[in-house]
Amino acid sequence: MLHGSRQLSLLFLPWEIALLLAGNREAALAGAFLVGLGLGAEVDLIPYLASRYFGLRDFGKVYSSLFAAFALAGAVGPLVMGAGFDRTGSYSRPLVGFFVAILLATVLMTRLGPYRFRPRESKDDYLKHKVAQELRIQREDQCL
Repeated sequence: MLHGSRQLSLLFLPWEIALLLAGNREAALAGAFLVGLGLGAEVDLIPYLASRYFGLRDFGKVYSSLFAAFALAGAVGPLVMGAGFDRTGSYSRPLVGFFVAILLATVLMTRLGPYRFRPRESKDDYLKHKVAQELRIQREDQCL
C-alpha cells in the first residue's frame, strides 16, 4: 500500500514532466496554478507529516524548523532565479535546477515509508471501543 507521502509524490510527477515538455503559454498558466496549489498543500502537509513522522513530543521544534526551511527556500528561490537570469539571460538553467530539486524531493518523499506515529483516537472512537469491549465482556459472562 502506498502511504500518503508516496501518493502525493507520484500524483504530481507526471504533471511536472508534462508541463516541462509542453513549453507554451497554457502550460505556463497551468504551472502557475499548480505551484499555487502546491504551496497551499505544502503549508498543510508540513505539520501533518511532521506529526506522523516525528510525533507530538517535540512537535513545536520540528515544525518550526521545517517551516523555517520552507520560508527560507521561498525567499531564496526568487534570488536564484534573478541571479540565473542575470548570468545567462534566460531562466532556463535555474528552472532546470529547480526541476532537478523537485525530482530529488519527489524521490525522497517516496522513501519516507509508513508513518511512525498514528493519530490519537477521538473521544467518539474511544467510547465506541469501550462500549464494544464492555458488550463483549457481558456476552462472555453470559456464555459461562
